Amino acid sequence: MTFFQGQSLSILLGKISSLSSSLPFLAGLFTYRKLTTPMRLLFALFLIAAGTDIVGVYLRSQGIQNIWLFTVYIIVEPAFLLWIISYWYNSLRVKQLSFIGLGLYSLFVIGCQIIWGPGALYLEINAVRSVLLSIAMLYTMLNLEDIRLSFVRDHRFWVLTAYFVYFTGTAVMYTAGLFTTMEVYGKMYAIAHSGLNIPSNIVIAGAFLLCHRR
Repeated sequence: MTFFQGQSLSILLGKISSLSSSLPFLAGLFTYRKLTTPMRLLFALFLIAAGTDIVGVYLRSQGIQNIWLFTVYIIVEPAFLLWIISYWYNSLRVKQLSFIGLGLYSLFVIGCQIIWGPGALYLEINAVRSVLLSIAMLYTMLNLEDIRLSFVRDHRFWVLTAYFVYFTGTAVMYTAGLFTTMEVYGKMYAIAHSGLNIPSNIVIAGAFLLCHRR
């Protein structure tokens, strides 16, 4: 594959990835009345993500720094996902550990921005976030005994699976970025992230639709 072919592929995948983000939103909107509380929280998270992207693009077009916006989002996203899975796995000890872990992670993110400036340790922060969330998804999936009875029709299974695969993949991607140049990482990110994001969005959209059958 030539350089220009690689550029064209990354642009195409990026556009498809952006479009795929609308699938969970549309599916959640269609099934909203039948959604459980955790699935409504997931729907809200997609709204926040969409709003963050739109505001981020607007700020950039106006020449205004938007890194702070995405810094806030990488704290909000883990908070919402841990909140969601706390409904599915109701363990006081796990909730306490999740709260402590989220607090330490948030302090780490905020501290990095204060000490080293906006966008500091971007790869390291995202690698930590991805590892922690992939572990949380896998742990929840393995400890939900009733999920094994009919997992194919269980929306929780598909949400947890989609996020586990996504965050495991991004953990590898961000970690690999620490050992290469930003130029190489940029090319790798465009393709790898789209390759993870597209199927995850499709699976989560399917999970929303499963709720319609409840």
